[in-house]
Amino acid sequence: MEINGLSREAERKYGGLFLMAYAFIAFLVLSPYLGLVFGLWMVIRNVRHVHWGSISHHPVALGFAGLALWAGWTASVQGNWISFAASMVLWMYAGFILLLQEDVLKTEHFFRYGKAVLFFGMISASVGCLQYLEWIPAEKNWFYLIFGLAGLVPDPEQRITATFTNANLAGAWFACLAFLALFYMKEAAGLRKKGVYLFCAAVFVALLFLTGSRGAFAGFLAGFLVYALYFCRRSLVKIGWVCGGFGLALFLMPEWMPRFDVLYGSLADRWLIWQMSWKLYLDHFLQGIGLAGMYFLDPALTGYHRYAHAHNTLLSVLMELGTIGGLIFLWMHAFVVKYLWRLGAQNHPLAPLLTAVFVFFVVHGFVDYPLMSPQVGMVYVFVLGMIVRSHREAMGEISPAFQKGYGWKGKKSKTPGTA
Repeated sequence: MEINGLSREAERKYGGLFLMAYAFIAFLVLSPYLGLVFGLWMVIRNVRHVHWGSISHHPVALGFAGLALWAGWTASVQGNWISFAASMVLWMYAGFILLLQEDVLKTEHFFRYGKAVLFFGMISASVGCLQYLEWIPAEKNWFYLIFGLAGLVPDPEQRITATFTNANLAGAWFACLAFLALFYMKEAAGLRKKGVYLFCAAVFVALLFLTGSRGAFAGFLAGFLVYALYFCRRSLVKIGWVCGGFGLALFLMPEWMPRFDVLYGSLADRWLIWQMSWKLYLDHFLQGIGLAGMYFLDPALTGYHRYAHAHNTLLSVLMELGTIGGLIFLWMHAFVVKYLWRLGAQNHPLAPLLTAVFVFFVVHGFVDYPLMSPQVGMVYVFVLGMIVRSHREAMGEISPAFQKGYGWKGKKSKTPGTA
């Protein structure tokens, strides 16, 4: 007998996990700190459901475990308890990727969780709108800090943060939410539902622009181009002309970009930060300065007073975890690229969404380090986990999760979509 799509045994084993997932989504979207604490607690509480023995079969989860071990060892050698605590977050990432591989997860679970993400994302977008209208005062207190309305580092421009503590992190979230809304719009049956999801996507894109995050904006454009190419392969020339024209317009009229007035100053600032980060990497070539170590660097060591991070994902990993950590990071992502290529070749229904979000993080990561925040890092980890799971479906290792509304080759079946 089944209960809510689960057998009685699965209901006893995983029922609590499904309920906790909704709470985790709410905490993750609405609070950077509560989301981290709840995520760690959820993995610890359900550690018995995580098949750690299978980690050797999942290079991405194995990569996070390797990074966690290396980060913990270097933190112990350096005597940095903060870096050691940060390494626990990497163990959480590995656990989440393995949890996503459970065969008990079905179509309805993913669709419901995605809708919950959109729902709480709209709440966060509403907060961002109120900040833009200055209906929420720009101040710092314990309530604002817990719910991401203010950051630990003061922002002289006072850009909107929504519930993500930082404007650039908010831009990353709103870009991912826009892609998710576009995916649901395509899956939805009926113009009314499609219109609702299109409205959500428009709101998220507008909030992305209001954050003033140029890196997130560029990442979104790159991801959207990839997303469009999946559905318009017969119009590659037209898309090329449109994208080329848009790129030329931005080059000739860069004032269309968010915060154009400080663009060149920001580029000069980035170049200085990259130079110092590269020097720090060379000075700590093997083991790095420690995970999250950049927050506690002595300004006298860097000669720069505002050294928050390297403003480049790969350079940040090299600086924090050294050459060993950088090689592990590149090794695991080589599998991610291979998996996405296979998913695209087989027309997997999730390939456009997963590839678009991955490309967004790659492009955004050229000029920023969005993964420094677990609130954004969890989004990235979920995307990687779904890439791994979808690849296992393509290889026939597990049954397809998205089996309602679509046949295996991505063609519409007689069963209507569930979005």
